[in-house]
Amino acid sequence: MKLKKELGEREIERENRMEKIGAKMRKKGIILMMVMMMGCNSGGVKDSEKVFLSEMVNLGKGFLDVFVSFGDMITGTLGIKADTKKSDIGKYFSDIEKTMISVKEKLQEEVSKNGKYEKVRTVVEQFINGTLDKIASGAKEAASGANGDVIGNSKKG
Repeated sequence: MKLKKELGEREIERENRMEKIGAKMRKKGIILMMVMMMGCNSGGVKDSEKVFLSEMVNLGKGFLDVFVSFGDMITGTLGIKADTKKSDIGKYFSDIEKTMISVKEKLQEEVSKNGKYEKVRTVVEQFINGTLDKIASGAKEAASGANGDVIGNSKKG
């Protein structure tokens, strides 16, 4: 009888140990699954707001590059003096025309890369057609008339 009682107590202790071990294993398993799910999901889905903002930043950088080259061209504007040759001025206006064409191409390239933004595309196309084309054609016309000697020797005719 004592033996049966002892065996029963041992069996109960063993079952309790197994339940404790099972409970610990379940907790560890749940924690492991949570860690794996969080780790696997960390880069899987892109936040649409972040994607939009990064695209707008890239668009802004593209426009900045274009206007820096435009600004570099403008900085040389005041370099004309009385002893400057007309041919130098003609070259200057030819360079303006080339720069305007380059700026126009870069802007069109940026717009084509980021064509999803209709309002931006419309404004840029208006700027290209209304301003850059006029500057380029005016510079071309000015360059064609700038031949001869220095400006200081110009005569009214």
